Amino acid sequence: MVLFDRNYEILEIINKTKNEKRISLDEISSKIEKDKSVTSRILNGKYNLDLETFINICLCLDLDPSSVLDNVLRPGVKRIPITEDNIKAFEDIISLLKDYKKI
Repeated sequence: MVLFDRNYEILEIINKTKNEKRISLDEISSKIEKDKSVTSRILNGKYNLDLETFINICLCLDLDPSSVLDNVLRPGVKRIPITEDNIKAFEDIISLLKDYKKI
């Protein structure tokens, strides 16, 4: 039973990253504390990818889980991380919008 019909897209991103970073199945299995055969079946789409395992695999590959989901669910949309550098810019935009509303 597939709980999420776009699971294959998530697995594609995970497997591509795994291959690019040359991280072995043994490394991932060890880090997510699952048997190698189970990890292999998950990455090949034979077993469902549950949320906890998805997050753990992403962290193992230095992937941001929310960015992976954005790539699948909202392709082309880029996140703007909130940092000390851009918090002031966001506050300025909100202030401008509030001032505009008063006019």
